[in-house]
Amino acid sequence: MFKRSFVATACSAIACSAVALSGFAGSASAATPGASDRSAAVAARDWLVTQQQADGGFEVVGFPGFETPDAVLALAEVAQTTSVWSTTEAYAGVRAVVSTDDKTPLDALDVYAASGLSAGAAAKVIVLNAVPLGLDPAAFDPAGDGTPTNLEAIVDDAWSDDGGFSSPGALNATLYSALATRLIDGVVPSATVDYLRAAQTPSGGWAFDAQPDSDPEVDSTALTLQVFASAGVLASDPAVAGGLQYIASQQQASGAWAAFGSDDPNTTAMAIAALTAYGFDLSARTWRDTYYPAGASAAYVDPIAWIKTQQEPDGRIASPNDAYPPISTFATSQSIQALLRNWIPIPSTSYAMVRADSSRMRFDVTGGRVDRIPVALNQPVVAYAHRSGSSGWSFAGDGGVFSYDGAPFFGSLGDIRLNEPVVTAAATPSGNGYWLFAADGGVFTFGDAQFYGSLGGIRLNEPVVTAAATPSGNGYWLFAADGGVFTFGDAQFYGSLGGVRLNQPITAATPTTTGGYWLIASDGGVFSFGDAMFHGSLGGLTLNQPIRAAVNDGPNGYWLFGADGGVFTFGSARFYGSGVDLGGTTPVVAASH
Repeated sequence: MFKRSFVATACSAIACSAVALSGFAGSASAATPGASDRSAAVAARDWLVTQQQADGGFEVVGFPGFETPDAVLALAEVAQTTSVWSTTEAYAGVRAVVSTDDKTPLDALDVYAASGLSAGAAAKVIVLNAVPLGLDPAAFDPAGDGTPTNLEAIVDDAWSDDGGFSSPGALNATLYSALATRLIDGVVPSATVDYLRAAQTPSGGWAFDAQPDSDPEVDSTALTLQVFASAGVLASDPAVAGGLQYIASQQQASGAWAAFGSDDPNTTAMAIAALTAYGFDLSARTWRDTYYPAGASAAYVDPIAWIKTQQEPDGRIASPNDAYPPISTFATSQSIQALLRNWIPIPSTSYAMVRADSSRMRFDVTGGRVDRIPVALNQPVVAYAHRSGSSGWSFAGDGGVFSYDGAPFFGSLGDIRLNEPVVTAAATPSGNGYWLFAADGGVFTFGDAQFYGSLGGIRLNEPVVTAAATPSGNGYWLFAADGGVFTFGDAQFYGSLGGVRLNQPITAATPTTTGGYWLIASDGGVFSFGDAMFHGSLGGLTLNQPIRAAVNDGPNGYWLFGADGGVFTFGSARFYGSGVDLGGTTPVVAASH
C-alpha cells in the first residue's frame, strides 16, 4: 500500500560547504540540551543499565514491550556524540550493554518482535528502535539470528480507509503507525491527518479512545501533536493551535504535567516532545503565555528543569508509580529522551524543491526522492505550495495549476490573458485554497483564499518576485526584487530594503509565525526584519547558481536553495540532501516544507 524507499544521499560539494557553515545544527533551541541536561541523562543511563534483565531487556515489571523499547532508545540517545543522529553510534551504544547471561537489548528486542505484535506495538518498535538503530523494519532481525520480522507489513495490514491504523478505541496505535510511516515513506498519509482532526475534542486535546466526545488527556494529545509536526502541519493550523492550547492549560505550577492527579515524568516527557516538535524554547514562558493567555499571570517553571529535580542520587528519575514496586525503568527512559531530545520528537524539519519541469524533490530523515506530475506544460513551473502530508500544488508562469498526491484543484488562470506572468503562489492555512501572484502585483484567489488587495495600477520600481501568506491566512506580503515590501490584510510592515543598494536582487522571502520575515538575495545575502533572527548568510561565497528559494525552520533557522538544487542550512535547519544528488537539468524555482 505504501511505497517503501530507503535513499542514501551524499552531500554535494556546494551543499557540503553549507553544512560547514551551519555547524550541522540540530533542531530548534528547545531541542538543544545543555551540559546539565546531558549530565542528568548520563547519570540516568548509568542507573538504567543496572536494571537490565538476564534476557538483555528491561522488563522489570514483567509486561513484554512495556519498558524495553523506550530503554533501548534512551541508551541510543546517550550514545550520540553530535547533534546529527548516528545510527552507528546508536547501535553500538545499545549493543555494548550486556546482561549476566551475555545477552544484549538487541536479543530481547528480537524475541519481542517475533512474539506476534499488534500494529501499534510494531510501529512503536519501528519508531523507537528499528529506524534510529539503522535496522530494516521490513526485515527486523536485531539479534542477527536469520529469522527477521516484517514490522512494516504488520503496520500496513492495519491500515483503514478512514486513515486509522487500528480498530476504534486505540489512538496510540494509529499515532505510532503514522510516525512509522513518516520515517519509512517520508510522509504521514493525508487521510490520517484528517482522521486525527476529526478525533479532536472541543477542548483542543485528544482522548485515548480517539473519540471527540471523550475526556482528553495530555499523553494522547502530545503524541498527536508530534504526528502533526512530523506531517508538516504548522502551529498556526487550528487543530494544532487547539492542541497546544490544551497542553499549555494543563501544565502544573511545578512545571510538570500530571497523570491521575500527580506530577508525572512520563507525561511531562511526552509534553516536552510535542512542544519541541514545534520548536518552542521551553526555558522561556512565551509559548505558554501565547497559547494559554489565561495563565500568563502565573509563575513559569521550565519542564525540563522539573524533570531534573526528580532525579534520585542513584540516577533514576522518580515517578508516582514507584509506590507500586517493582520500580519500572519507564520513567527514567522517557526522561532521558526528554533531556536529550535528539530523536524524539521525530524531526518535523524537512524540505521540498520543485524544478521548472514540475519534478519535485523531497528530503527528510529518510533521504531524498523525486516525483513528477506527468503533464505537458505550456509554461515552466515557477512556484510550489505545500498542503499537507505529501500533497501540494505547482504553479506555472501562465497560471496553470497542477496537483501532487491528491491536492484538490480549485481553479487556475489557464484561460486568462495576464498582463504579467505569475511568479509565486501560497496556500491558505486550511489547505483548501491558494493565491497566485503576478510580477506586476496582481493577486488571484481560489478556493477559500480571500482577496485583500493588489498592486494593480501601481507603478513598481522593480517587479514582485515572491510573496507569503500570514499565519492566519487573513493577509499576505508581496516582495519586490529591490527589497520593497507591500502588505495586505493583517500582514504587518516590519521594514524593507527601499533605498538600500543591493549587490544582487531579492529572489526569495520567508515569514516567521510571530511577526517578521527574512528577505534573501540571489547571492545568498540574508536580511531580517521584525522578530526574524539572523542566523548567517552566504556573503563572500561564490555560488555555482543563484539562490532561488528559502524556507524557515521556525524562528531558529532557515534553508536557502540554489537554482542547481544546492541546499544551504543555517541555525537549526538540518541538511537532508541536495537536488544535485538526485539529478535533473532544469532549474529549481521554488521550495517548501
